[in-house]
Amino acid sequence: MPIVSEVKLIIPVFATPGRLKEQWAEVLGVDAVRINEKAQAVIDGEGSFSSKLAGPSSQAYNPMIKSTFRSRAGKTAAMIKNDQRVNLERSYDKWSGKMDYQYETVDGVPCKRFKDVVNAAADSLGAGLADRTLPLTGTKIEGRGVVAIAVAWLTGDARADGWIRDGDEVVLGGPYRVSYLKKRFQLRAMLASQLIYVGAELIKADFSVTLSNTLNTLTAELVQGFTDPGLDLIPFTLSEANSFINYKVDPVMGRILHICVRKM
Repeated sequence: MPIVSEVKLIIPVFATPGRLKEQWAEVLGVDAVRINEKAQAVIDGEGSFSSKLAGPSSQAYNPMIKSTFRSRAGKTAAMIKNDQRVNLERSYDKWSGKMDYQYETVDGVPCKRFKDVVNAAADSLGAGLADRTLPLTGTKIEGRGVVAIAVAWLTGDARADGWIRDGDEVVLGGPYRVSYLKKRFQLRAMLASQLIYVGAELIKADFSVTLSNTLNTLTAELVQGFTDPGLDLIPFTLSEANSFINYKVDPVMGRILHICVRKM
């Protein structure tokens, strides 16, 4: 079962992207007043709250309750739906009070409480991005991440060769299209989403072997579903005796995404 393409892509450790979280906080902070003004303009009283929020919410909720349903307390579907509508319509004061509280001018600062919440969340956002997302997606400063390179590699995009970074290892061959030609863009989109999800989950779980096996199997099944039988490839599975695309911890390289394509 000869290997026709194999590459190992490192998953780097990023520092918290300080400027990124600062920009996020700045934009939301500047927009706080505008957000509040727009909300107040749209919901300018109890009547508009009922017609624009409570009413549509009730309409969306109604189909969720079967007409034949009856609760343990004996309430019919119609009674339950009516209770939900009434509760929503009566919640205007609570909603309005929370809005006023969050966007109130405190110590001369408009929307101070809202801005404080945003600033506090910025640290968590930055840490989460740096730990679990940016190592996979990359940044303009750090360059492309493993996901962009991997999806280009498996769809035969020649640019992937030029995206190989310091620390990556091309074991054999180059970018190799495994899918039907007409479905390569669909594979790219679905595989990118899958790899970001799986990679983030494994980073969070410190690359648990059990979770790695489960999630890598799902990724292999996704790729195999797009594979063109006419290319005579060994099926993608978790086993590295076949074609595979596995997140793992390499004893030399550390955290990597390992891709291998084999032909029959």
